[in-house]
Amino acid sequence: MAALLEHGRAQWVITTLGSEGSQLMRRTADDPKEQIKDPSLKYSAFEDYTIVKCGVHKVDKIVDTTGAGDSFIGAMLYGGIPTR
Repeated sequence: MAALLEHGRAQWVITTLGSEGSQLMRRTADDPKEQIKDPSLKYSAFEDYTIVKCGVHKVDKIVDTTGAGDSFIGAMLYGGIPTR
């Protein structure tokens, strides 16, 4: 993941971890804790990037997962792209 940030143009790298949740690695020059106020998120800050790990919410019955990953990435993009 770090290599994608170091050698590419990506600002974010998102990894889904199945039942363990997901993690977002992003280039950073500031403290992400100041931007996102959610105690369920776990932060690991490094010199050039920050990793934010998000767990999952357990549900009793999963009906259909079709499109779940597409919806997840769409929501991440929608929430993360600055608007004018």
